[in-house]
Amino acid sequence: MNIDPRLPTDYLGKMGLDDQRVVGDLVDHLCSAPEPRGEALHLHQLRVLDTAKLGEPEGSLFERIAVDRPRPGPVKSWAWKAFSVTPRCRPTTLMEAADAEEDPGVRRAIVLGLRKAGVSGQRRTVFRSMERRDPDLRFAGRWLEEVA
Repeated sequence: MNIDPRLPTDYLGKMGLDDQRVVGDLVDHLCSAPEPRGEALHLHQLRVLDTAKLGEPEGSLFERIAVDRPRPGPVKSWAWKAFSVTPRCRPTTLMEAADAEEDPGVRRAIVLGLRKAGVSGQRRTVFRSMERRDPDLRFAGRWLEEVA
């Protein structure tokens, strides 16, 4: 799967997410530490699992991947996205993570993960403080306000 990780992962996403064995195998593979060449496979697996209905254990795994510093930014971004649709996700977790994240691309993915939670006064305040630090986030914050 490491030659072109997107194609087989897309196939599994379209054909196998209803089968718990397939989902279990994808999650099990994500539990293993990737080789440097295997990060792309993990990225695509996270992207596909983002559409599946998963539980707290998977959310915990996605969160562990998302905060793993050596991981590339795109992998961490998809891990936050996948985490945001699990029952383990709490808006305060995402806001704290976004505030602590140094990579602007990952920070944007975390902020966009708040879509499910809507926008509250507290979130608006957090967005404004992050916008001062990273002006590019103003578009993400406005989008969230529009879709909420």
